Amino acid sequence: MNWNIFSILTERAAKRRNQELAEWAATIPVTDAQQEAMKKLWEASQSHKLPSEDPLLSLCDSDREYLRKICSADFRPARFGDIHTLRMVTHINLTKRGFSPEQAAIIVGMTFNGVGMKDIEGGT
Repeated sequence: MNWNIFSILTERAAKRRNQELAEWAATIPVTDAQQEAMKKLWEASQSHKLPSEDPLLSLCDSDREYLRKICSADFRPARFGDIHTLRMVTHINLTKRGFSPEQAAIIVGMTFNGVGMKDIEGGT
């Protein structure tokens, strides 16, 4: 097979998978408070500046537990692949930048599970 054709087909498959992942992620419910905390973490990660206050502290324990669940590697459907290495490297980099392990886990879940991206630039 011509490598150029293979590259084009691979790119199309990846785009289709990412679109399906985004559609799936949009079905995962989050409350307004959870969404706000996730948005603040996302914006902090994108600006490379730690939030002045931990937005997760505004949530009750059950809300934080739910966010950890939907952001976990186990929550991402197997049909989209597991990408454990990328998740781990991203988590390590975020904690090196000063994010707490919990904050990093939420950001990683937003990045690779696509959850909580409503009302966030580039999200659904």
